[in-house]
Amino acid sequence: MYYDKNPMKILKRTLPYQDQSIHALVFLPAGEVKYWSLMTHGYTSHKASILNWASRLLESSHAVVLFDLPGHYLGCYSEVVDLDHFFEKGPELFLNAFQLLKEESDSTPKQIFTIGHSLGALFSIKALNIPELSSASNISVGLGLLPEGDSHFFLSPIFKKTLDVRAQLISPALEPEKVFEKIQIEKKNINVTGKTIHLIAGKDDVVLKGETGIKNINEILIEKGNNVSMNIATKLPHHQPELAAAHINSYISHNFK
Repeated sequence: MYYDKNPMKILKRTLPYQDQSIHALVFLPAGEVKYWSLMTHGYTSHKASILNWASRLLESSHAVVLFDLPGHYLGCYSEVVDLDHFFEKGPELFLNAFQLLKEESDSTPKQIFTIGHSLGALFSIKALNIPELSSASNISVGLGLLPEGDSHFFLSPIFKKTLDVRAQLISPALEPEKVFEKIQIEKKNINVTGKTIHLIAGKDDVVLKGETGIKNINEILIEKGNNVSMNIATKLPHHQPELAAAHINSYISHNFK
């Protein structure tokens, strides 16, 4: 039987958010567990968009929790009622994922990682302020800060039809213009210090204006006293976060033994 030869496990679980349940998948490797990785996706997306991150790390002795963000209907039919509450409490889903992994795995990891794409990346960095995750390292994909006065690419006429569809796949409280404005403010005022953060983005990421966005957020994080490194990949469009799997795995394998 296939499962006899591959005793790794994928468990269907949920995480609490207010009075709701958020869908999550727990990946447990067949052999030794060296690391724990907690990860989520970007705005208007869902956990399947970064499924191969989990698959790749599973092969490298990671136990992984991959979860959906609230109010993102492609992942689960949960609702966000208040935008400010979502940004305040969203990062706590990483704590819930951490606690879930404590229940499902009897391992003691050498290192814990919070990992996210775009909006999920912002939350993954903010999660480092949670006491239980204070020693975790972070990997953020597709996270950047636009130059002052620049409008978000998703609000441009060329992207309008796509955004009209995407806007109906999220809670009304997560309306695009309000979310993009809120994200920009949150990035400028990001308040983490003394953390290890690795930024990954593509030269062809039009949402981040190529290298501009990642370099801007890099400067802010360094000014806050964090240990920050960058990987600017040749090919990593914002809408293809799955292409970051090899970069994530390479960073961990070269820097954490």
